Amino acid sequence: FDRVPAYCEKNWGRSFPQQWFWLQCNAFSAYPDLSITVAGGIREFLGVQTSVAMVGIHYKGRLYSFMPENSDIYCDISSWGSWQIEANRLFDGQLQHVCIKANTDLDGTLIMVPRASGLEFCCRDTTRGYMELNLNADVQIDTSSHLAGLEVGGQFWDRPWQFKSAKL
Repeated sequence: FDRVPAYCEKNWGRSFPQQWFWLQCNAFSAYPDLSITVAGGIREFLGVQTSVAMVGIHYKGRLYSFMPENSDIYCDISSWGSWQIEANRLFDGQLQHVCIKANTDLDGTLIMVPRASGLEFCCRDTTRGYMELNLNADVQIDTSSHLAGLEVGGQFWDRPWQFKSAKL
């Protein structure tokens, strides 16, 4: 491929999260060098289940990384249609803050994903979601796009999911 946006999925194997959400966008007309990925899930590590999330923003060759080990990350995810994530971190003595709001009125597409019993329809996503991004760091970015990838998957999507990401 040449100059074609593409996405490749990881083979999670037995480590597939019990529940997850995912947001991605690299189509911000005012910021052609901007890409954001947000993900969260319930994962099991050494027999303990925790809710974790991360925000990665790549802009002009720089990565703004809000991870469980360096940030406070708050997530409010509806069963479908609304995502809100806020994260704070100290970097070189400066408080950095990001707020992401995403939504869709579309029904989304049901997708089969691996489960312990085999492939099941327990994932819903769209690539035509709306996303607002506000980053307050050494750069100030306040932008939006109507071409965001939005997803929820796994169990328990009959109710909203709110949590603060557990530090590792």
